[in-house]
Amino acid sequence: DRTYTIPFGHIIALVLLNKMDGNNRETFTPAPPGEDRVEIFPTAARFDNDFCVWHGSSLPLIAKGTTLLNEEFDSIDIEGDFAKYREMGMQPYFLAIVQQNGEDNDEEQENINPELEVQCCMRCLLDGEWDDNPWNSFDESPLCRRRIVIDFLCTSDNFQGRGYASHLLDLLIRFATTQKANCYVVATEDSCVYWMSKDFILEEEYLPNQRLNVFSDTHLLKLPSNRPEDPTSCVPPDSDVEDNDDSEEDSSDEDSVEEESGSEGEDDDENDELQKAILRSLR
Repeated sequence: DRTYTIPFGHIIALVLLNKMDGNNRETFTPAPPGEDRVEIFPTAARFDNDFCVWHGSSLPLIAKGTTLLNEEFDSIDIEGDFAKYREMGMQPYFLAIVQQNGEDNDEEQENINPELEVQCCMRCLLDGEWDDNPWNSFDESPLCRRRIVIDFLCTSDNFQGRGYASHLLDLLIRFATTQKANCYVVATEDSCVYWMSKDFILEEEYLPNQRLNVFSDTHLLKLPSNRPEDPTSCVPPDSDVEDNDDSEEDSSDEDSVEEESGSEGEDDDENDELQKAILRSLR
C-alpha cells in the first residue's frame, strides 16, 4: 500500500494556485525540513493530465517513497545506505509523482479524502551549507558550497514509459541551478549508461569522490556545469575522524603537561615542609 491521504480541499487549492503561474514555472518550491508540499506542473504533450509532485522530507513521504524503493531494489539495503549518509550530516529530500485515487461523489467536499498513489520516486541528499538561508540563490562564489546527490530514482512497473523519471530529474536539475548547487549521482555500473544519456559525466576530482562516493560498488557522476567544490565545505568523512583524533591527542598532551606541572607543584610543597621540619629539629 503506497497511498497517503491529503484533504481534497488542500489539493484543489494547490491546483488553482499553481495554475496561476501557467507554463512558465521553472521548478518546485522547496519544503522546509521535516515538511512536504504538493505541486502541480504542466504536462508534456503526450500526457492527458498534469503532473502532481509530492516532495519534501516529511515522515509520511519518506515512508511511502522508501516503500516503493524497497520494492524496486529488493537486493539493496536502502535504509542502511540512508543511515550512512545521515551520519555524515546530509539531509534527505524526496520527490514523487503521485496520482489521485478514487472517483468523485456527491458527498460534501470536506468529507472527501482522495488518496495519492506514488508512481515514481526520487531520493536525494542535500549536502553542504543548506542550514543558513537554505532556499535562496545568494551564493555567487566561484566555489560551490552546496551539493545535491541523487542516489535512487525509480518508476513503478505499471507507470513506466511515461517520462515520469525524466520529469523529476528535470525538476531537480532546475532546482539545483536556482540554488547554485552542484548536482551529482551515485550510480552502479549498470545504471551509468542511463545517467550518461541524461548528460551526466564521470566525476574524477578527489574531494567530491572522497566525500560523496562512500560505497565500493558505485561511481560518482556529475553535471558538466558543476563548479569546483569549496574544500572547507566538501570535507571527506575520514578527515572529520582524523581531526577528532588530533584534537583528542592534543587534549591528552595538555592533560599530561598539567598533571606533570601539578606533580612538580606538589613536590615543591613537600620539600618546603621537609625543610621546615629539619629547621625545627635543629632548634
